[in-house]
Order: sequence, then C-alpha cells, then structure tokens
Amino acid sequence: MKIEEIISMLESDCQRFKEKSDLYLKTDDPNIKMDCIDIAITKINDITQIFKDISFFIEKRENRTIEKTKSLREKTKSLRASIRFYQSLDLEHSENEMKFLDNLLLRNEITHDYFNRDIHYEELIEIIINYSQGAIDLSNAIRNYCFKKGYFNDYLNECKQNVEDYPF
Repeated sequence: MKIEEIISMLESDCQRFKEKSDLYLKTDDPNIKMDCIDIAITKINDITQIFKDISFFIEKRENRTIEKTKSLREKTKSLRASIRFYQSLDLEHSENEMKFLDNLLLRNEITHDYFNRDIHYEELIEIIINYSQGAIDLSNAIRNYCFKKGYFNDYLNECKQNVEDYPF
C-alpha cells in the first residue's frame, strides 16, 4: 500500500474521531454518548496502529533512529518509541497534536486494563472534550511531512529489510 493511501486512511480515522467527539459534546442522549465513546475507542486503536506504521516507515526510510528509542524500538516497536521518534522530526507540532499524542498511550490502558475501564473512559472523555482537534493536526502534519519528503508514492514495505522490521 502506498504511503499516500495510508495517510488518507489516517485522515479518515482522525476525522471520524473528531466528528464523534463533536457529537458527544452536543448530545444529551446517553446512548448516543456511549456510541460515540465506542467509536472513539475504535478510532484511537486505528489511529495508533497507522501512526506507528508511518513512524516506523519514516524512521527506516530516513535511516535514523534516535538514541532514546533505539533499544526500546528494537525490543518492542512500541507506541511510546514511535511518539518519541515522531517528536524528533523537523516539523511544527500544535499543542493539541502533542496532547493528543501523549494521550494515545491511553489506548494501551483501554485495551489491556479492562478492570479499570470506567476510569479509562473518563480519561477518554477528557481527550474527546479537550484534544480531538489534535487528531486532525496530527494527520495534517504527517501528510505535509511525507509530501515534502516525496514519500507519497513509496510503498510501506519498501523499507522493510526483514519480516521482523515491522510491528504488524
């Protein structure tokens, strides 16, 4: 799949997350609110995976690994390492984008710590209320960066050297 197509998927997921966040804020219907939360969780999972894949692609394509993420990346290809790497790129980040990224780590808690789901839902609601625009800012920043670097026609697997190189 071409990078431009993957970025389009990211943009679509970010837009859907933003739309459902806006709807959550506008409605008083508890069923609609829960539907919005369910969709937001799904979109956060999708955004997270695409973000990790694009981040890893850029890291491999530019043959650069920042020292802070090197050992972590080699061991786990984690979201935290992807965020650190992305933050090291030469581009301007909005405050909402950075807060949204910081809060993407909540995705792991929602996914794995289901015993505390209610607490994590409250944290998700804070993201919905305060940082949903950050999802749009993130997709725009990634699109602009990849466009400037000429990556649109590259394929995600072009930088793949070994099957183990990709986290999927």
